[in-house]
Amino acid sequence: MSYGEFNPNANTKILLHLNGNSNDASGNGRNGTDTNITYSYANGKFGQGAGFNGSSSKIVLPDVDYGVGTEITISAWVKTTASGGEDAILSRDNTGTCRCWQFRMEANGAIGFIRFLSTSELVNLVTSKTVNDGNWHHVLGTFSAAIGTKVYIDGKEEATNSTTTTTKNVTGTTPVVGYDTTGNADYFNGAIEEVILEASAWSAQKVRNYYNNTKGRFAPKMI
Repeated sequence: MSYGEFNPNANTKILLHLNGNSNDASGNGRNGTDTNITYSYANGKFGQGAGFNGSSSKIVLPDVDYGVGTEITISAWVKTTASGGEDAILSRDNTGTCRCWQFRMEANGAIGFIRFLSTSELVNLVTSKTVNDGNWHHVLGTFSAAIGTKVYIDGKEEATNSTTTTTKNVTGTTPVVGYDTTGNADYFNGAIEEVILEASAWSAQKVRNYYNNTKGRFAPKMI
């Protein structure tokens, strides 16, 4: 099992344990490129984790086709006390033609999942529950035509939208962990662990199972 008790499969496009580096554990070799990331046990839930400074930290992922148009799941563990801007957890959006998705923390600490359906059309789903209390929270956004768009926090569905139009899926801008690539300088301020991008929609039961199996786990610290 991984640090977050998740086994990658054929639908797993990115799996970042962030246990000292941003290497991709999905088997696809899509390693990240770090800028001002602080890896430490203080920033980790499952061993080491990645610390983001809120002003310049980011992890840039390869500009490839991740195949997440018809179904997508973005999952991460986050810890923060920030209440800044629309601080990206995982974003692929350049404000031009390459607008795909933003999974982010809103200014009030809520979680937002924005899916672009075209250059101008979008689904903007935001929770009422907030996560900027300094504790670890599991956050997840998922979509398929069968279930619509949903956002979960700590295993519980917190927001839903029934629009079935698929997510715009284009190359031309890199996905980034911890930074909104639209140029709004919306950097995440806090810690991020176990980032997963999948070309599948997670059911409510799968989300609950993942959360319940991981919420109390801590990997042994490596010396």
